Parts: sequence; structure tokens; C-alpha cells
Amino acid sequence: MTVIVCHQNADFDCMGSLAAAACLYPDALLVAPGSLERNVRAFSLMHPELFPALTKIKDLDLTAVHHLILVDCHDAERIGALKVCFANPACGIT
Repeated sequence: MTVIVCHQNADFDCMGSLAAAACLYPDALLVAPGSLERNVRAFSLMHPELFPALTKIKDLDLTAVHHLILVDCHDAERIGALKVCFANPACGIT
């Protein structure tokens, strides 16, 4: 499975990066590893059609991730439980 992930406490540029990456990888799951920033959460409730559907980490089988795409993040500590993918040599990271 291919997963696109951003950093915890996702802000607007993070959500934009997720949406752009979803265009490049249409079969990938989009994941926000933690909560959304308060303003992003409020805006997404007002305009759900503008925000991609997000999968929760707890709903993922982390051992099934074979390709991890990081957006708006360069630190594995900020992607929550998906940081285990960095230790898996079978998982490609983009």
C-alpha cells in the first residue's frame, strides 16, 4: 500500500501538499498522523468538498505500507506511528 503522510498538527500548506500529492498518486491513502490545526479543522468542516478524505493511522496496517510519501515534513518524529516505515528496508520513501 502507498501512503501519503504529512506532519502532525496539519496546517493549510500541509493540506495543500496532501491534495497535490494525491493528484500524483491517485491510488495512495492520505494520512494526517495527528490532529488538524484548529483553523484547518474549522475550515474543513465548513468546506468538506475542498479537503481530501484522510485515513487515520489506527486504521492502517503499518506492516502493509510498501511506499511512504512524505509531504511538508522532513523529520520522522513528526509523522507519528508511520515512522516505523523508516526502519523497514522493504518500504520505499519519497
